[in-house]
Amino acid sequence: MGRMAMISALVGALAAGAAPAVSQGAVRYAAPDGLVVIGSSQEFEILTIAGRGKADYFCAAGRFARDRLGARNTDRVIVISGRTPSQIQPNRDAVVFAVTGPDGPRPPVARIAGPRRGQSASVGHANALCSLAHMGHGSSNDDD
Repeated sequence: MGRMAMISALVGALAAGAAPAVSQGAVRYAAPDGLVVIGSSQEFEILTIAGRGKADYFCAAGRFARDRLGARNTDRVIVISGRTPSQIQPNRDAVVFAVTGPDGPRPPVARIAGPRRGQSASVGHANALCSLAHMGHGSSNDDD
């Protein structure tokens, strides 16, 4: 099975699971950049805010994975679905992420607006993006 086929299979399997719902295991987390993250260790949503870009969302995903889920810097955050109606927060859009181990998918590096389904980064790299997001570089309107 090729690399892209494995990535598609993993993303498909994660996305095919039940839609995220607020449950006993779900937590609400306010990321330092103002984005709100809601979810559990399986999947979590980051509620979208106009004008935020890919670095902002990956920053929030990395912080949530590290601070709330205890993920290591070598673990990976992966986009399960790009901007879509939230399954948790009515009348809001969200980007859905999951955390995988360090051997999780590593799609080819591309300068594509995002976050898009299948894109991933290590937790360490996602946290490093926070400095870009806070400087305004990740806040370009590249999330649609």
